[in-house]
Amino acid sequence: MTTNLLTPRVRVALRYPGSPFRVGDILTQEDRDIWIKGDCLSVLVKPYEFPAIFQPLKWHEFRAVEDMPQYLKDCMIGKVVVKVHEYLPMGDGFISEANTYTNYASPIDIFLPATEAEYLEYKNSKQI
Repeated sequence: MTTNLLTPRVRVALRYPGSPFRVGDILTQEDRDIWIKGDCLSVLVKPYEFPAIFQPLKWHEFRAVEDMPQYLKDCMIGKVVVKVHEYLPMGDGFISEANTYTNYASPIDIFLPATEAEYLEYKNSKQI
């Protein structure tokens, strides 16, 4: 992981007059009103005031597979932590190591990034 995966991001959905952005650009929140495009452009915008122009992204949307976490935790129950075996090509699901033999895909929307420490703690709690 190169960045904090839970940092808010938006995708530019429409151009507006004087916009320095292109449709499809992804902005990452640096501070309250400072959003960055890539590593070079900082601008002051309030994207959440203009959802038709700046589409809020879920933590996993428009990410390269290599930037995705190796471990995920269930955000509905919050107690299940899994190790990811493979992410699906469309980016909407994954296969955990526990499901490699069945190829059962889990929906990614109900999971959040987790750490290896959280995974090991969960795994150890299941062995008791």
